[in-house]
Amino acid sequence: MKTIHEDPCPQCSGEVVGRTDKIFCTVKCKNHHHKMSKKQNKPMTLYVNDRLLRNLTVLQGLLGKHGTRIKIHRHELQKRGFSFGGCTKADQDSKGRMIWELYYLRYTLGKDGVVTVVRMAHLNKFLPGFFKRWEQEFPKGEVVYRYVRNRLVKPEILLRE
Repeated sequence: MKTIHEDPCPQCSGEVVGRTDKIFCTVKCKNHHHKMSKKQNKPMTLYVNDRLLRNLTVLQGLLGKHGTRIKIHRHELQKRGFSFGGCTKADQDSKGRMIWELYYLRYTLGKDGVVTVVRMAHLNKFLPGFFKRWEQEFPKGEVVYRYVRNRLVKPEILLRE
């Protein structure tokens, strides 16, 4: 015996016949409904992913291959297209300072506008052409405070390794 539901199909408003928990009248209606719902979310998803990738590109390029920490003014980051709203995690430390994380990078903003960026893990091995792309996108000769293997290196011209 087939059960006819009181609620119509949300996609085509047709009659739904079958199990009591059935929602759509056919598989075609179900697939079309889910395809349309994904399509509505796609522009926002692409925008957020582009923003995260841009921030990651800027921070990775400044750190270089072996750098573990840098200090740079927030205006310099913004000139390169960095967006402070794009992060994967935001938290506060015990002193109430905000700490933002972007995948395996962590950054904090000081009172004087200096941003400290720390690499929490080694460079992702799945980004082989990253430094070539960085050199094309940003010119050489930028002054940055940086740490290499946890040792402070004097302010210098940023050299690509």
